[in-house]
Parts: sequence; C-alpha cells; structure tokens
Amino acid sequence: TLVMNATIKKQVQKISNCKIKLIRNFIDEQNLKKYLKRKITDKEIPSFIFLGDLTERKNPLVLLKSFKEIAKYQKLKLHIVGEGPLKETLEIYIRENDLRNQVIMHGFLSNPYEILSKSDVMVLPSYSEGTPRAAMEALFLGVPVILRDVDSNADLLDKEKRNGRLFKNN
Repeated sequence: TLVMNATIKKQVQKISNCKIKLIRNFIDEQNLKKYLKRKITDKEIPSFIFLGDLTERKNPLVLLKSFKEIAKYQKLKLHIVGEGPLKETLEIYIRENDLRNQVIMHGFLSNPYEILSKSDVMVLPSYSEGTPRAAMEALFLGVPVILRDVDSNADLLDKEKRNGRLFKNN
C-alpha cells in the first residue's frame, strides 16, 4: 500500500496488516524545473499567492480578510488562482474593500507555475488537507509557505531551511 504522508501511514497501519510504503513526493519535478524561483529584490512589492478551490474547506476568504489588514501598513499583492462556489463572495469582498488594485483573481489556470514562482509566499488556510500538492510545488520552486496546522502540513516544513510556517487560528 502506498501512502503520501506519515499521518495517513499511521491511520492505515491501525486498520491493515499490509506492508506500507511512504512516498513523500508526488510532483513532476522535471516539468517544474524551468520555473525555479528567481531572486527577489527589495524594490519589488511583496506578493502572496493562494492556489486551490474557492471553497469553504480551502478557506480563501480568511486569507483575503487577513491580507486586507496587513495591506493597510504595506503595499502588497495577492494572487488568487482557482475556481469554485466562493468566487463571487471573494469578488464582492474585493470590491467592497477597495482591494481591486492589490488582489488579482486569475480563475483556474492549467499552468500556474509562472505566477507561483514569482510570488514571495504561498498561503494555504485550508481547514483540512491530505498532502497539499500546491504547497509541495511551491516549496520545490523555492517559494516559502504559510499553512494551517492541520493533517500532514507540518511534514512539509523543514526547520533548518526555514521554508515556511504553520498557524492554528485565523
């Protein structure tokens, strides 16, 4: 049995006698190499990115609300890549809070890697995850991540590389 993270491995071990193989990396590194992150200079506006479904579980609205608060003190950009039932809610929030010049809604992109590699931080405020592929791709490209401390998100971070942070509360 193949599993993608240590949390699932423990769960499967509880209910199964079979041999379990943990495979931590399931991204296409060969195709991603051409998007490896360039160096960021201090002159650029810091940018954040959200990649995922626009659903309650992925929780992009909490990111938008947090972004609004931080953007009061510093010029920032936020890229939102994805489609889903919260799209209209997010668009209304952006309009009502005058964030149109700072937040870019891209919709679904079959190849988000150019935008991802140019971002400074990827944020994934999901209430639940397995092993988030988008976070793995960001880390491979050299983009640090901010992830909610759920499921196996902690397994992705490397304290020595300081490649990201976890958060618990909105």
